[in-house]
Amino acid sequence: MQKAGHAELVETPDGSWVMSHLAARPLRTPHGPRCTLGRETAIQAVTWDADGWRRLRQQGHHPAVEVEVPTRPDPAPPTARPDAGTLPWPWSTLRGYPDSSWADTTSRPGWIRLRSRHGPESLWAQSLLAQRITEHRAEAEVTVEATPRTFTQAAGLVLWYDTRSYLTLDPTWAEPDGEPQRGRQWRGAGRTVLSLVERDEQDLRQVALLDVHKRGPVTLGVTVDGAEARFWFLRAGTPTPIGPPLDFSRLSDDHGSRLRFTGAFAGIHGRDLVDAAFTADFTGFRLTCTPG
Repeated sequence: MQKAGHAELVETPDGSWVMSHLAARPLRTPHGPRCTLGRETAIQAVTWDADGWRRLRQQGHHPAVEVEVPTRPDPAPPTARPDAGTLPWPWSTLRGYPDSSWADTTSRPGWIRLRSRHGPESLWAQSLLAQRITEHRAEAEVTVEATPRTFTQAAGLVLWYDTRSYLTLDPTWAEPDGEPQRGRQWRGAGRTVLSLVERDEQDLRQVALLDVHKRGPVTLGVTVDGAEARFWFLRAGTPTPIGPPLDFSRLSDDHGSRLRFTGAFAGIHGRDLVDAAFTADFTGFRLTCTPG
């Protein structure tokens, strides 16, 4: 554990003392240690010496990775927060709580319908729902149904750090057979494609573009293993890779030139840069985090 600090002392019901604090678990990468999980909460057992000074029970000045502390069962956490509308916790949003004007759970039971708004670089009204990644091995999957009609519309799966660091795999619109657009989107022409995009503070680049051969829902996924993220989609029920492995460690507290500490998220999002009216339906979102 690294970056240990910001501690608070707590006396437990049995009279012993523990210290709750923040810490980070870095990945070892060729670029140095990178903390894709952000700051996490840790706990240490403490004692008081004969002179009344607080000491770590294991002595020294560094946190123990494993500690034994008294515990007791707590009630199960609620499945929804009073301020979260109709969306089950633990969805997180940007700069405001979700509401039915852009995150609709009633029009299509079992699905979340997102009304797309600003793009991922926006500091304002984004349609993004995400859950925090809590282990260095994780997998996210979601089924999306959308019919984009212009290149300004897209919706899909996102690995998110902030407006300068993210990875997206989205159904979007492209010109027919790669020809220049020449206004074809306004005449209903074009094709639906899967677009894999990588963004950091240096640049944004489209990593892969692949035709979607059928209309209707498509299942998107990503597997994170340490510093590597591999995106895929289901074709005939089989996970099919799209694009090369991407550097997930860029979505970390230690990449880039700015102070960062939130850690990476996986979620769903939509963008409509012109009308903020394009909708996409999502179901079956799953985020599995595996210790190890």
